Amino acid sequence: MAYIVRMPKMGVEMQTGILLDWHVEEGDAVEDGDVLAEIESEKTTAEVTARENGVFRHRVLEAGVEVPPGTALGVVADAEAAIDDLLADIEEENGEVDAATGGASADTAATAVTDDQGQSHGGSESSRVAQSSAGGPSTEQPAAGESTGDGRATPKARRRASEANLPLSSVSGSGPKGAVTEADVTATLDSGSSSAPGGATVERAGSTAAPATPRARKRASDLGVDLATLSGSGPGGAIRAADVESAGEGGTSATQQTSGDEVTSVSSGQDGRTLVEERPLGGMRSTIARRLSGSWEAPHVTVDRRVDAEALLRASSAADDVVSVSDILLKAVSVTLGEHPAFNATFEDDTHRLYEEHNVGVAVDVDAGLVTPVLRDVESKTVTEIAYERGSLTERVQGGRQRPGDLQGGTFTVSNLGVFGVDTFTPIINPPQVAILGVNAIREDPARTETGIEFRRTIGFSLSFDHRVVDGADAARFLDTLATTLEDAPDLV
Repeated sequence: MAYIVRMPKMGVEMQTGILLDWHVEEGDAVEDGDVLAEIESEKTTAEVTARENGVFRHRVLEAGVEVPPGTALGVVADAEAAIDDLLADIEEENGEVDAATGGASADTAATAVTDDQGQSHGGSESSRVAQSSAGGPSTEQPAAGESTGDGRATPKARRRASEANLPLSSVSGSGPKGAVTEADVTATLDSGSSSAPGGATVERAGSTAAPATPRARKRASDLGVDLATLSGSGPGGAIRAADVESAGEGGTSATQQTSGDEVTSVSSGQDGRTLVEERPLGGMRSTIARRLSGSWEAPHVTVDRRVDAEALLRASSAADDVVSVSDILLKAVSVTLGEHPAFNATFEDDTHRLYEEHNVGVAVDVDAGLVTPVLRDVESKTVTEIAYERGSLTERVQGGRQRPGDLQGGTFTVSNLGVFGVDTFTPIINPPQVAILGVNAIREDPARTETGIEFRRTIGFSLSFDHRVVDGADAARFLDTLATTLEDAPDLV
C-alpha cells in the first residue's frame, strides 16, 4: 500500500508548520511507528511517524520549509508499488495551495502596489521597477506580497513581503523548486536592496525611502512621519521603529533628510533612551499573544480566597512518594467541578457548552513560553494515576515531545504560581474555556482556635471566570466547595 505523509495539524490554532529535519532518506525501509521527520508549529515540536511498513519512496519538501497543515511532505509505499498517481495528486494539491495563498501566474499577476500610507494605486506605471544601473529597460513586476512566476512562496514569506511592501518577484528563493521562504525575504530586507531577474534593481513599490521594518511602517503611520525623509540605523540602512519614534517625538534618527538631497547627521538617543535590542514576536510567543489578546475580550472577573491547607499537606505527606500537593489539588478541583459543572465548560458562538469529562489543562512553563497540556478524564482517575500521568505529560512538554492531542480538548485550566512565592494574581482564561484557577503560595497565617491564637498553613486561590456565563456568587460557591473538599483531602488519596 502507498500513502502520502502530510504535515499534521497540532491543535486548532495551528496555521503553519515548519519541517525541521528529515530522519530518513529516499529508499530507506521504514516500519510502522518509525520517525520520518521532525516538525515545529507555533506552539510545539513533534515527530511525524510512519503509519505502515514500507519504503520512503519520495521526498516532496526539504527541511526548513514552512507549509500549512495537510501539505504533502513525502510518500511511503512498497518497494515495487507505482506512485505516479500519488505524485500527480501532490502536484495538483500544490497548485491549489498556491492559488489559495495568493499565488498567481506571470500573465495574471496584478499590478496594484501599496505605498507607505497603505493607499492602493492601479495602472502599469506604478508597478514598474527602476532601470538597472547599466541603463537597461524597466521591467514589469508583480505587486508587493504577490507571487513570482509560479507562485512558490511559504505563507509567512508572503505575509512578511506584504508587510514590508517588497515584491516577491525580487527575492531569490532557497526552498524546494526555488520557493521563497521567510528567511529569504528577511535576508533581502536586511541587504537593503533586491534584484529582479536580469539584474534590474528593484525599488520598494510606492516609496523611494530606505527599507523599513513592518513595525517602523506602522509607527510611521501612527505618528504621521514620512518615511521618505528618514534614513535608518538598521542593517543596510533599514529604518527601524526607534528611528520613526525619535523623529515623531521631535528628535531625529541617525540621519535625517531635511530638503532635497541635503542630509544632516545628528546623534541618536536624544530622548534619553538607548535601544539595546528589539524582539519581534514569533512562533510560540506570537501564538500566546494572539490567544491571550482574544481571551481578554471576555469580561474577566477574579475572585480570591485563602483556604486552610493543613489537611492537604498531611495527605501529601502520607501519600506515595510520586504524589504531590499538585496532584491532590487536581483531584479536589475535579470533585469541585462535579458540583459546579457550569465551570467545566466552554463559551463559543453565544453557546455555553458543559462537558461530562473533566479535561484539566495544567499550565507548564517552558523556555519559549507557557503551554497548557491537558490531563484527561481527571474525574475517573485516582490521585496516584493523576500523579503518573501528570508527570509523563509535563516531561513530554518540557522536552518538546508533546503529541498533538496533548494540547487539545481542555474544559478547565489550573495555573500554579505558588511555587514562585506568588500570593495572588489574575490568571487569564484559556479560550474558549470559561474559567481558570490560579494556585498561590502556601504560607502561615494566624488563626483563632479553641486554645487561642496559633499559626496554620493556608493556600490561596484566584479564580478567573467569564462573567458572560457565570457570576461572582457562582465563583464564590465554587471556592467554598473547593475549601470544603480540601478539608477532607486525606479521603481523596
